[in-house]
Amino acid sequence: MGYTKEQRMKAVETFIANDFCREKTVRELGYPSPKTLSEWYYQYRHRGRVMDEDNHACMYSAEQKITAIERYYANGKNVKRTCRELGYPSRTMLVRWVMDEERIRQMQQEEEVDHVDLLSETEHLKREVALLKEEVENLRLERELLLFASEMLKKEEGIDLKALPNCVKAMVINALRKKYELSILLKKLSMARSSYYYQAKHMQVDKYAHLRQIVTQIFVENYCIYGYRRIHAKMRQQGIVVSKKVVLKIMNQEHLYVSYAKRKKFNSYQGEISPYAPNIIKHDFRADKPNEKWITDITEFKLPAGKVYLSPMLDCYDGMPVAWKIGTSPNAELANSMLDAAIATLPAGAKPIVHSDRGAHYQWDGWLKRMDAAGLTRSMSRRGRCDDNAACEGFFGRLKNEMFYGRNWGDVSLDAFSEELNAYIVWYITKRISTTLGGMSPHEYRKAQGSGGP
Repeated sequence: MGYTKEQRMKAVETFIANDFCREKTVRELGYPSPKTLSEWYYQYRHRGRVMDEDNHACMYSAEQKITAIERYYANGKNVKRTCRELGYPSRTMLVRWVMDEERIRQMQQEEEVDHVDLLSETEHLKREVALLKEEVENLRLERELLLFASEMLKKEEGIDLKALPNCVKAMVINALRKKYELSILLKKLSMARSSYYYQAKHMQVDKYAHLRQIVTQIFVENYCIYGYRRIHAKMRQQGIVVSKKVVLKIMNQEHLYVSYAKRKKFNSYQGEISPYAPNIIKHDFRADKPNEKWITDITEFKLPAGKVYLSPMLDCYDGMPVAWKIGTSPNAELANSMLDAAIATLPAGAKPIVHSDRGAHYQWDGWLKRMDAAGLTRSMSRRGRCDDNAACEGFFGRLKNEMFYGRNWGDVSLDAFSEELNAYIVWYITKRISTTLGGMSPHEYRKAQGSGGP
């Protein structure tokens, strides 16, 4: 049966008045069971109040909790690693689950003991209080570290303290060193003591100090994918005169490295559904003007939450995605709706060649009818020759290396990932500079050439 909050509090007060004797309290009140009484007292002791029944609701099932606790012990009681592998829950929640599990085990053992040593219980409580205080201090420290790092980088979300450049770590440590011990700050930021002293000394006499923050900010704000050439080009756009060698030196000193990963290509080939078109492009992906040659393909993103597919249409003139669609199924609707959007961008009289692989999407009636109605010319890769569509493959490679690989997507839903992917493509068009376009984005390049915007 359920008990009101007042009944629970009365039982706890009576339990304390009876010198923590559960049997006497239950006989006096007529409720609850000794085990339930212990749970109520535990809530009161650790939270200063008893909880309502509604507060026990949880978004995770009992099976998920058991799996998380078992994985926690299998990982050597490593909270962070367990949460990263499973994709749930938060570290604070996992700690609470483990503590609750340990509490239940402790209570089951206490049920078999006739007499409780109050002195031993007091010592146990002191240790738990000390552990909780330590956990609170750790969380407070981590929060302050995140606040200082966010203020320095002008970025509110998505900061990984351990992945920060050494110069930023050193600045954060200097800001908090009077409040916390140096050894604690170094451990939290995963920074060697020698590296900190090097950075601290470097900042005092560093003639490039004013450039380090600029280089780091450009690197972080652009998905951490700009090498020294593109950062140098971006600085030139901002009117900052500096040599490429200085930018490269700063990036090496600050450990600003671009990471890449190999990818596996999604294959939509289902045989020859309709007569295939000849390969008109023949590896010549150059175009003298917009809307002369278009290329397209579909790529797959595998996430813990499921799969997401991207279907873009790229203009060979400057690599700009003139249209794209994102979905959870690589069906005809994904490809056809993208083609409709691309055709809608064409000015009067423009009839580009559209090159693709031999995927089923580009042989179905819906695609063929749209192509014929718009007067577009089909071109298709040879069978088994992915290099025939190398320009589109290159776009997918850059996209995945820059915004997909090397990141933990465990807590990200398919809708949230689709929004982030869409935001990346908009950034790719409007802001991402390309050395082949003279250090400009596709949008900036078109404006400079008088070819119009996207």
